[in-house]
Amino acid sequence: MHPLTTTKAYLLALFLSACGSEQAAPETVEEEVTQATSCAKGNIEVCNDEGVAAIKEGDTILAARLFEKACRGGAAKACENRGLLEFEGLSQSPDLEQARYWYGLACETDASAGCSDLGVMLMRGEGGAEDPERARRLFEKACDGNSPGGCTSLGISHLQAQGGPADPIAARVALEKACALEDPSGCAHLGRIYADGIGGAAKSAEAFRLIEASCAQENEEGCAYLGLLLAKGIGTEVDLPRAMPLLEAGCLLGLQVSCDRLKEAKGN
Repeated sequence: MHPLTTTKAYLLALFLSACGSEQAAPETVEEEVTQATSCAKGNIEVCNDEGVAAIKEGDTILAARLFEKACRGGAAKACENRGLLEFEGLSQSPDLEQARYWYGLACETDASAGCSDLGVMLMRGEGGAEDPERARRLFEKACDGNSPGGCTSLGISHLQAQGGPADPIAARVALEKACALEDPSGCAHLGRIYADGIGGAAKSAEAFRLIEASCAQENEEGCAYLGLLLAKGIGTEVDLPRAMPLLEAGCLLGLQVSCDRLKEAKGN
């Protein structure tokens, strides 16, 4: 399991949060301009909204055109959405190099959009060469722009010395901001460092609260960490019956500490 937080499920949520309207997409490409009157007249935000509506209707080709138009007009969220189409291969075969390009445009326009996504691709070497140093700078920019995922990835990069030296205190600060911005993954990682006393004093009770809440939001890492706390009795009473399935799930995700604790709990 890769430690960075931007997942396909998280990225797909961008479409659902990009607009509050339920506008229907044009039934054919020929009707695009006539039905998208406001977009055709230069309302860039409407172009992005109609791109989201087109996605919901399954017309990814039209969505790509609308997102691109909005992006060229300066709508950062549209650039990010256009990058997602390329990343996921929703309008054609995945093109990770192009995804980097669109995420880059989003990042240039607005630090809270695209910077974190591009940083993850650079950290993983998706769509081009790995560049962990630049990735960390992008996470910093995203976090400064109040991107929850950007703050989480920044915290993890400081914890794991990705793109620069390890800095537990900076990691704690970044993850505290991520959790304050309501990123479940950020709260899960913050709970973990609170439990271990990384970058500051240990806070066992708060660690358990954060991790349990993260798991309740179906964050996989949060549930894996919850299993560890329950197995060890950190911030709560030992509860092996509840811990075991969580440890098993964490082990299946590739979290070695869950595998190790599972073996201990089974007496292996």
